[in-house]
Amino acid sequence: SAGYCEFSPDGGWRLHLDGLTVDRLRVDRELKQVLPGRLKKTLGELNPTGPMNLRGMFDLARGGAPDDPICSQWDLAIGLSQVSVDCGVRLENIHGSLTLAGTFNGANLESRGELMLDSVNYKDYQFTEVMGPLWIDDQEVLLGSWVGQHENQTLARAGRPQTARLRSLSGKLLGGNIYGDAWVALGSRPRYSVRATLADGSLTRCAREVVGGRQSLKGKIFGNVELYGSGR
Repeated sequence: SAGYCEFSPDGGWRLHLDGLTVDRLRVDRELKQVLPGRLKKTLGELNPTGPMNLRGMFDLARGGAPDDPICSQWDLAIGLSQVSVDCGVRLENIHGSLTLAGTFNGANLESRGELMLDSVNYKDYQFTEVMGPLWIDDQEVLLGSWVGQHENQTLARAGRPQTARLRSLSGKLLGGNIYGDAWVALGSRPRYSVRATLADGSLTRCAREVVGGRQSLKGKIFGNVELYGSGR
């Protein structure tokens, strides 16, 4: 990687890294211990496990006053291989990549991203080609069209036109196409809401993978689901 470090007359400093490359990074106990409190809390809630590869830009800065916090900014592409994450439900065997660009100002974490996952497992179900927008801060995780709604609310508060496009997550499940949106309010007892639509699913494949045994069912599956609640 390349970069530079600047020092200001008042004692402040800034470390900027371009072309950052980190292979097989693990968010273990030692890494969490050196992170700022809010960032440590968010990663503790999500509890990611498994190796990750990072590529991109990372910036650290601190003002000259004794009480000034360490602030950070990033724009990263993250490669995932057999990663698991806990956002109220446990998602496992995550393969693929995502981009994350965000900031941490010493008090609040905000990061916007795009999912490009080859596969992810929830219990015995495998989702493939999962794509769409993602938002993470120190209070919630947003997926799909909730991200666009959040961006439009931010633009409205700033008196600017609401131009963010609403896009659901998309993926494949049981041979069909699935579209969905979700939010998770982080905490010791997470709250969540999920709405999803499945189209053109294979009844034959569903019977084979879910019911088991020899099945002769044929046909297509279409359906909608909306879940909300709290807890893990």
